[in-house]
Amino acid sequence: MPIVTEEHLEARRKQIIGAAAECFIEKGFKKTTMRDICRTAKLSPGAVYNYFPSKDKIIEAIAQASQEQNVKIIASAAEDDNPLWGVSKVFFSMARDPACIRSTGLSLELFAESSVNPHIAKGLRENINASIVKLAEYVKSEQEKGLINGDLDSEAVAQVLMVQFWGLNILMFINLKVNVDKFSSVIEAVLDGRFSARKRKGKKR
Repeated sequence: MPIVTEEHLEARRKQIIGAAAECFIEKGFKKTTMRDICRTAKLSPGAVYNYFPSKDKIIEAIAQASQEQNVKIIASAAEDDNPLWGVSKVFFSMARDPACIRSTGLSLELFAESSVNPHIAKGLRENINASIVKLAEYVKSEQEKGLINGDLDSEAVAQVLMVQFWGLNILMFINLKVNVDKFSSVIEAVLDGRFSARKRKGKKR
């Protein structure tokens, strides 16, 4: 009997998750069937059910994979001299990517499903929190360097930044005309203290 490697198992798992994601984006969670997923993945029902016993389990896996990717993005981008701006640049770059914009539809489906599925909601909360906690680590680091107001709660700062990124993706997804360069320049101004008009007026005096 041939030995099935961990690499093969993981590749097959990703194949199924990718196929399901395509189906969910095209048809939504409710209308997508396991048969649709099998067809898109080009696998037999038995092969798919061997990895995921239900559609809910696939949804949970998609949520997990999405947030793991966010944590990796935050960790790698934080190698920038200014970690927060490094993270911002990566997310703004993603906002220009049609594939990333399209995947926002999947995220919205996840949020909608979480309102009626407590298991999905629990997984979504845990995974989103993982991204926020990771980002908050860099906020705290910048606070210790005196680059961010130390009186601000690091987790709250991370939450505000994540909301900005998600909001931009949603605006792009619904085809609202958004100038990403101008949007990012506003966030940059907030991060480096140039946002307040009162501060500029004070300097003139």
